[in-house]
Amino acid sequence: MRYARLDAERIKFSSELRTREIVKLLRSLGGHRDVLVHADHYSEVLAYYLGSKLMCKPSIIKLSDVVSKRLGIRSWVHPGVKLTNNYVYEVPMDKNEEYLLASRALVYALLKARVFGKVDRRVLGDRAILIDNSLARLAYRLSIDDARGIFRKLVMPRNMFRIRV
Repeated sequence: MRYARLDAERIKFSSELRTREIVKLLRSLGGHRDVLVHADHYSEVLAYYLGSKLMCKPSIIKLSDVVSKRLGIRSWVHPGVKLTNNYVYEVPMDKNEEYLLASRALVYALLKARVFGKVDRRVLGDRAILIDNSLARLAYRLSIDDARGIFRKLVMPRNMFRIRV
C-alpha cells in the first residue's frame, strides 16, 4: 500500500513534467497538430493534465483494449494498478478495501512471476495475454484469507516447520 501511494505521487509528478514539455513543444510548432504520445497504464493522468493545459479533450487508445477487442475478451486491470489509480484519483477507500486490493496485487504478481518465470512470453503470443487476464480475474475473486493462504504456499518453503529426529 505504501508503494502504491508513493507511486501515485510519482505518476502525478512525472505526468505534470511530461505535460509541460509536450505543451512547450506543441506551442513551438504552432497551429493545430495531431500528436501521438506513448504512455503506460496511467495515461489518463497525462491526458487530464494535457487537457487542462491545452483546453482540449485528448483521446486515449489503450493497447490492452485493442488487444482485448481483437481476442474477444474482457480486459482485467492488474489489482496493483487499480490500487494506484485509486490513490491517483483520490478515490475514498476504507482500510479493508485497501488491504484487500494490496493483497490481491501481491498474489497476482507472485503468480505471474511463477507462471511466466521460465517461459518466453513471445513464444506464447496471444496465449500470454489470455493467461495474464486469467490470473488477474483469479486475483479479483480472492478474499483476504484466500490471498493469505496462496501467499503462504508460494513464499514459505514446504519443509519449514518439519522437525527431523
